Amino acid sequence: MVRTIRTARLLAAAVAATCAAPALPAAASAASATPVIVNLVAGVDATSIASSVGAEADVLFEEAPNGFAANLTTAQLTKLQRLSSVTSIEPDPVVASLAGKAPPQPAQVIRAAQRRVGLLQSPSADIDGVDDHRMDVDIAIFDTGIDRKHPDLDVLGGVDCAEGRGYGDGDPEGHGTMVAGLAAAIDNRIGIAGTAPGARLWSVRIADAEGYIRNSSLRCGLEWLVHRTDRIEVANFSFGDGDPMVGPCGIVAGVVQDKLHNLTCRAVAGGVTVVAAAGNEASDVGLVSPGAWPEVITVSATAETDGIAGGFGPQPCLAGELDDHLATFSNFGPAVDIAAPGVCVTSTYPDGLYGYGSGTSFSTPFVSGAATLYVATHPGASPGAVRSALLGAAEPGPILGDVDGSPEGFLAIAGL
Repeated sequence: MVRTIRTARLLAAAVAATCAAPALPAAASAASATPVIVNLVAGVDATSIASSVGAEADVLFEEAPNGFAANLTTAQLTKLQRLSSVTSIEPDPVVASLAGKAPPQPAQVIRAAQRRVGLLQSPSADIDGVDDHRMDVDIAIFDTGIDRKHPDLDVLGGVDCAEGRGYGDGDPEGHGTMVAGLAAAIDNRIGIAGTAPGARLWSVRIADAEGYIRNSSLRCGLEWLVHRTDRIEVANFSFGDGDPMVGPCGIVAGVVQDKLHNLTCRAVAGGVTVVAAAGNEASDVGLVSPGAWPEVITVSATAETDGIAGGFGPQPCLAGELDDHLATFSNFGPAVDIAAPGVCVTSTYPDGLYGYGSGTSFSTPFVSGAATLYVATHPGASPGAVRSALLGAAEPGPILGDVDGSPEGFLAIAGL
């Protein structure tokens, strides 16, 4: 059994300005609760408003427009609709899916993918099987959580925006732990070594136990990031396949119409290098987000089986893929910035195990790790400087099998 990760769907719900009596979401019914986002007048206490209609806020928002997310009945929605402090009520749909578990397997110290990107030659990574040179950089992993107890990972903390208000130290699905390991597994004598060995990890859990992500969960995670740009240098977004951007940084005619894009822009402006998956639909990433957003570094996926260039390696574990070729599932197009291995790659897995999987979800943390390596040796480097360094060092394209006319390079970190 081979895991091909379905990329998450990122769909930014526009914040519509309304009068004091906003329309109720169409999905509301008297028989069941409906997940919604309630936007409030600035300065209004969200917890009090929720309590006033007998509800409990699942997620609180501090950035304008402030408000909360909750599951509300039609009666509760009707009461909120009458409050002058409520500016709008919008649906809180499932906008992403990271479902599916990776099969555990025995791990090797270094896999072909790590060799192919030049990890063994990187002086900054210093791969030697000895845990004596951890990266002094912080990476936020937006995903299903991270197994904090995994011996190959250094997880400092984070936030649970999916199923709690604190920090959950687990990963019920496995996806986030795999992403974390590819970016920053410790260089030791167990498991694998990440691209930025031992970097400090922060788990931003935006997916529930079934792997589903709601608009409110992602918005919660982005607000967390915006408030910590003084600590977090790199953020990994291993999800994609949403709507295209509606305007620069989500702004149309001076009004924020895409809150998720806007918050991402704010994080980048604050100094966070954001790396995002291109998506797995074999289509133009320029039509989807976050890969289409010019503020992020967008990553496509290739197959890698022998650790060297040329395309002569054996057949990968995933049928239909070819060594050194663009993965058949990978999105492509001018919005892609760089490619990295994303087929049958091995990484950390919950409960101290290791698993393998395929998808741009897994090519993305290779680049996040590379960004971390650069920041480690260039403290204070801006996201623009990180992008220039990674793209400048990349192995020139085009990638084998990529016929879109946009020859993105292949990740190369031997010189970092």
